[in-house]
Amino acid sequence: MAFALLIATIAAALAMGVTADSVTTSYFQVLVACATLAAAFGGYATASLAPGRHAAHAAILATMVLIAQASTALNPPANQPRWYLMTLVVVAPLGALAGGLLRQRQRRGRTEVSRKA
Repeated sequence: MAFALLIATIAAALAMGVTADSVTTSYFQVLVACATLAAAFGGYATASLAPGRHAAHAAILATMVLIAQASTALNPPANQPRWYLMTLVVVAPLGALAGGLLRQRQRRGRTEVSRKA
């Protein structure tokens, strides 16, 4: 998944003509979307691999993502706008939770179908 995110980021940068000197707001918006999708896939995978309490495992991942993003926002890299860092603090953990809840809902649906059969 990390490799797919890297490829998506590079493809977006090339398509938008982004260079180190000309990073645009729209590029940062694409990065937010990619990071949110990556977190959602991570939450989904975490819930899939969890032996039980799937949403709780996704919540633990979301907490770890929150801590990582907050650390980055408190020690910002050069040339990254504050709004971008603060947006990631909010949406990346929510993406991880959403992915975990989606997987939990899918498992519950299968369980209900198998009980009816």
